[in-house]
Amino acid sequence: MPLTAYPGLLAGQGSPYLNLSPLVTTGKMWFVSSVIGRTNNVGDDPLRPISTLQTAYNKCRANYGDHVIILPGHAENITAAAGINFNIAGVTVIGMGSGASRPTFTHTTVAGASWDINAASNTLANVVINATGVAAVTAAMNVKAADFTYINNRMVLANATNQAVLGILTTNAASRMRIGGFSQFVDASGPAAGYTVGTTNAISIVGGDGIVIGDPMGLVQMTGAYDASLGAIQGLTTDTTNILFTHLYINNATASSTKCIILTAGSTGAFTNCRFGILSGTAPVTGAAITNLGGSYYKAAAGVAPATLV
Repeated sequence: MPLTAYPGLLAGQGSPYLNLSPLVTTGKMWFVSSVIGRTNNVGDDPLRPISTLQTAYNKCRANYGDHVIILPGHAENITAAAGINFNIAGVTVIGMGSGASRPTFTHTTVAGASWDINAASNTLANVVINATGVAAVTAAMNVKAADFTYINNRMVLANATNQAVLGILTTNAASRMRIGGFSQFVDASGPAAGYTVGTTNAISIVGGDGIVIGDPMGLVQMTGAYDASLGAIQGLTTDTTNILFTHLYINNATASSTKCIILTAGSTGAFTNCRFGILSGTAPVTGAAITNLGGSYYKAAAGVAPATLV
């Protein structure tokens, strides 16, 4: 099967598809690049992409398996609340490239700048989200719909200059959200320079059912100076049910930190095969109805063994 004009895309008897199993789609594919794209391009050819994600996304149809492919080197700013708005059900958005060549989206201008998920069954993969382009971003991403999949992304929540308040904030509608693959929530200023205090949580969860954070086939990492008593993941106001934490690495580097995860008293679910780092105390997870399925370890203060079973 011959190559198309863009590496990694194969031409068949229809639309090209990414040579990344199991990604095969009968839907339409739209291409985005701030490097070679133009606003008025149709966007169905990787050599003539659209210049912004939202313009390409708006061409998608609900629940037809449509994909938006963002080319390497793409850079875009998010300058307002819902500056990027996923409001079409069943769309998959994938960034191409690796490391620093991955598409990068930077929050700027106002603290309320955000990436919002307002329709069900959207997927976002392999992009960098930089929430440090302006001080105290309220929430870098708001997830307000079910079955959102967030995979292999890197979210920068803090540096020595600016720190976002929250990474991802959900509503009660965000059931079955999945945070997986090799996803990172990080502080770009550490660890050599010391992590910068200012970010409350990487993920704040309000209700929902069947949320999964972590991935047996990957590793979800949250590293930074999160709130000492609230941790990197916090449940807010409404109980969540059947939540699962698995293959999750959290290091809360705030002085005297005691928590990595804290959920509301009525929240249900389990954690297994996780690694937690705190600087004080012996209970990195708080959740009265959260079951410990085993295989998790934590390290607390200096002198505490780094492989203490939770």
